[in-house]
Amino acid sequence: MKTQMRFQKILFTLTLVVAAITIVYALGFCTGGIAYLARFTDAFLTVDDMAIIYGVNGNDVYWAAQDATDILLYLGIVFILIVVACYIFASNKRRNYYISNYITVGLLIAYAVVWAIVALVLTAQVHTAFVNDVNWEYMAQVVEEDSEAYKYNDSTAMFWIGYVVVVIVLVDAAALACNLIWKIKLMKGEKKLLEEGLVKEVA
Repeated sequence: MKTQMRFQKILFTLTLVVAAITIVYALGFCTGGIAYLARFTDAFLTVDDMAIIYGVNGNDVYWAAQDATDILLYLGIVFILIVVACYIFASNKRRNYYISNYITVGLLIAYAVVWAIVALVLTAQVHTAFVNDVNWEYMAQVVEEDSEAYKYNDSTAMFWIGYVVVVIVLVDAAALACNLIWKIKLMKGEKKLLEEGLVKEVA
């Protein structure tokens, strides 16, 4: 049980860090190439001209990224609150779990999986639009012809970081699930030993 308890404490500390990382990722989602889209349009294009680089849907790509940022930020905040709830009910250090611990830990595992799915879908959608819907050839041409242009930036690094964060969250959820199963087995084992000890003592 001591090994499991040490693992449990470390795991919940790491889970708190992972939840914080999801917020940091949300705050950084619109950096790099996405931020360049906004700077580029502000510097060079009128509202009517924006359709040239974004296609017939105007600046939908940039605003899709902004919407994704808002959703990921809200989800990250909820993630943190659920982890805090686990700490409030001492799920990180309790030797024997009660119903409140099962509820909070179960909720945390389920929410981590949901976060990963939503984050993967949002990131992939914006990534696909960023690569396929933006007229990067036109942007590169304008930047080359204008000496006052911002440095060209079509980086997709933030999207790939997002995929890595999704994997980290899923691994953490799997570790929490394994820890919970491990916990339950040890608790049942201890209960059985106690019951057998009491029986022998009475006999």
